[in-house]
Amino acid sequence: MATRGTGTAAQLPELTGRAAELGFLTAAARDPLGPSLVLLRGDAGTGKTSLLDAVHRALAAESTVLAAVARQTGQAYDLVRELFEPLDDKELQSLSEPVTDRFTLLSDLMCPVMRAYDRGPLVVLVDEAAVADEDSLQWLDFILRRSTGRPLLVVLALRAGDTGPVTGLAAEHEAVTLRLEPLPETDVRRAVVRALGAVPDGGFAGACARLSAGNPRLLRRLLDELAARGVRPDAAAVPRVVAAGERLLASVAREYLDQRPPEVGAVFRALTVLSEAGAPEPAALPVLSALPGPLVAGALELLRQDGHLRPESQAVAHPEFGRAALAQVPDGVVVRLRRHAAAVLTDQGVPAAKVAPLLMALPELREPWMHRLLCQAATAVRAVDPDAAVRYLSRVLDWAPDDAETVVRLAETVVGTDPAAAMAFLGRALDRISDVRVRARLAHLFGAAALAARRAPEAFDVLDRMLTEFDAKRGGWADEGDHELRGRIQVALTTVGLSEEATTADVLARLPEPGRVGGSSHGSRVQGGLAAYTTMLGGRDAAAVAAQARRALVQGLPSRYPPPIIAAATALTYAGEPDEALSALNRLLKTAGGPVSRTALAARATVLEGLGELPDAAADAQSAMHGAAELEGMVAEAVVPSVRLASVLVKMGQPDRAEALLVRTRWPHFGWMYPQAVLVSAEVLRLRGDHASALAILFDCGKRLAEAGVRNPVFVPWWLEAACLLAELGRQDEAAELAEYGEQTARDWQTDESAGLALLAAGVAAKGRRSLDVLAEAADRLAAAPAPLSQARAEFLFGRALLAADDTKGARAHLRRAIDVATQSGYLALGSVARELLVSAGGRMHTLLDARRLGALSGSELRVAELAAAGESNREIADRLFVSLRTVETHLSSVYRKLRIGLRDELPAALRARSEGLGA
Repeated sequence: MATRGTGTAAQLPELTGRAAELGFLTAAARDPLGPSLVLLRGDAGTGKTSLLDAVHRALAAESTVLAAVARQTGQAYDLVRELFEPLDDKELQSLSEPVTDRFTLLSDLMCPVMRAYDRGPLVVLVDEAAVADEDSLQWLDFILRRSTGRPLLVVLALRAGDTGPVTGLAAEHEAVTLRLEPLPETDVRRAVVRALGAVPDGGFAGACARLSAGNPRLLRRLLDELAARGVRPDAAAVPRVVAAGERLLASVAREYLDQRPPEVGAVFRALTVLSEAGAPEPAALPVLSALPGPLVAGALELLRQDGHLRPESQAVAHPEFGRAALAQVPDGVVVRLRRHAAAVLTDQGVPAAKVAPLLMALPELREPWMHRLLCQAATAVRAVDPDAAVRYLSRVLDWAPDDAETVVRLAETVVGTDPAAAMAFLGRALDRISDVRVRARLAHLFGAAALAARRAPEAFDVLDRMLTEFDAKRGGWADEGDHELRGRIQVALTTVGLSEEATTADVLARLPEPGRVGGSSHGSRVQGGLAAYTTMLGGRDAAAVAAQARRALVQGLPSRYPPPIIAAATALTYAGEPDEALSALNRLLKTAGGPVSRTALAARATVLEGLGELPDAAADAQSAMHGAAELEGMVAEAVVPSVRLASVLVKMGQPDRAEALLVRTRWPHFGWMYPQAVLVSAEVLRLRGDHASALAILFDCGKRLAEAGVRNPVFVPWWLEAACLLAELGRQDEAAELAEYGEQTARDWQTDESAGLALLAAGVAAKGRRSLDVLAEAADRLAAAPAPLSQARAEFLFGRALLAADDTKGARAHLRRAIDVATQSGYLALGSVARELLVSAGGRMHTLLDARRLGALSGSELRVAELAAAGESNREIADRLFVSLRTVETHLSSVYRKLRIGLRDELPAALRARSEGLGA
């Protein structure tokens, strides 16, 4: 049997969506073990009434259904009367009599419930339950308590913000809450098909969902209007959906606000504006709405009950509806409201990034505080949302086009997001702005943008002219800030110039010799660091280069602008002073962060590779790559550590990984790392047996470097690699020509390493006894240089030559030495080949050498182990060595494994045993 109370409307709209909710409620009614009480919560128009009606119709044939809409009549048991009105049970007559015994009355009212159970499940559906009278709620409590194990389902429909006695009933009986969320787009699509007779496409359903906020009632009204206008649900009709939706929302907002006290509209509009700046600030509402606190609180409560606020905050639940409410007042009122909100929030200390959207919505930004706030917001969001930063700064420039500081900030932001666009913007700014200091900053940024866009030649002339202009206008009375700014231009000019063959020679020719750069100012040190680096590339007088680099790296040199520090440290590395370079980079890394830290790590990886600490070099290179620009596209910041890591990996016996990194760097472009990439690629080709291709790229590299004026024999020993390949192919005469070139450049550079490399090339090019003598000299010379990788290679080549000359005993000794040095360095590629050759010579690794390999600590591992053995904590070691705590922990774990110990206390004895073994 099914019954319906007279409080429910006879004609209800068709249910839109809610199939899952309908299924849940019908299943709960049929399940004896299911929930007895369900709270159905949803905003106005979300389909609560339609869903209750659908439940009624679905269960009418198999259950007794009592349904009613609660009303505020002030009469006791009014809801019970509505529910039981169609029934003709004598017990209900007691409702018309005065209540003298509440328990007796409730017991009498239980009789029709029990008779309903005899016929099957009982379903009680109550709409607008928040206004139900308390006596009727007590009756619901009574039957719920006495129906345990019986087929009873009570569904109470509430608005999202409703509270009161009904919530106490729900808590008492562990009610299940079923929330009616906005309709998903799939349900909206079904509603569109039903209303318009065609499947929507081209964003039509999405527009309907957005404009109706997934509210079934609004969706039905929207679709009714579209159907009346004959709209087809395709992409071309989306603008008509938007127009119809805006009209509908305006109408609904007007209807709603007309039915509420004026303060509700004022608070709702204030909340809508504040929501544009994120979660509304409660303290701003009374000020913005010009209302006292109690009125604001009452309006908020009404808005919450009506479902227009999010349950967890005071934010507007449906922004589209909020904008429709704003549209009910003149535009000038909304503009004043937004401006007032921005000012109030700023005074209350709200972050600029949250306030910025309010200012961006204003038609005019005439006041300076607005410009300052948008600039602050741009600074705050630049790292996470550079596009927003560009919008903020561009808006400021619309009203203050000659604001130099904003021009610079916008340029700095655009360089990182769209370097080509940045170049165009900076070019226009340079034409318009006359202040030489601002122009210098813009020219520096123009160089950075040109590098990122791979259009360096366009920047070289701009920077060159800027340097001349700056010296002419600021040179005579320049202060320390001017010195630093000039240094930035000089660095940009050098960087840009060295990235292209056409300008590299010009850069090398124009800078002064190292000894001629003097002075102790920051600007002089900047110029000195760059001069040391560029002269190093030219390959003349390593001692003078090292002296100039040291002057640029004196203690106390400001680290606020580190490129010259890195340049000077790199020059020291190739001048044969890697330990000094390492100390300088460690000091820089102590204070540096961000891109500076990554660049310094890449430079330190270069030093560590030269010192034969390949695992540590690989770790630094990988750290430098982490957080740099994404590898796809490979801007310079990621190219440098990637190529350095590839160089290390090929030496550690991982040519495939090395090649993969090179492919992603697009290395054939000429630049600082181009020749390093060539060396790696040539080695990969050699390992695959493609000697011809390896020689081709090496000779091409040599030609391009010669044209650019780069002659340093250690920086890129392409000639040595080519000589070794030619010797393997039996082309000794051609190898000898390269060895002669190496000897000439080594005489100019004058370091043990350059001399040893030249001897190595001459040794592989020579024949017979002459070859052996020169290779022996090369091994001795390189043993005296801070170049263990080159030393290991010389020992290997000498051992191989001795074996070819049938001196197996001598060959085994030098091969073992090569293996020892290679193993301690992590030079696995050479070490494995040397072992194979040693075995073929009838040799084996002695126990002493096995122990050496076992205890083959890298330089960094040894330093950490010695400090730990001396009693220093991990934190103290990290501070002393300028590394992270995690790096110290990683090194110690490796030390324990290699020395076969498990405790820190065992370190001193293990290190003594290792030292005695190495000295035996």
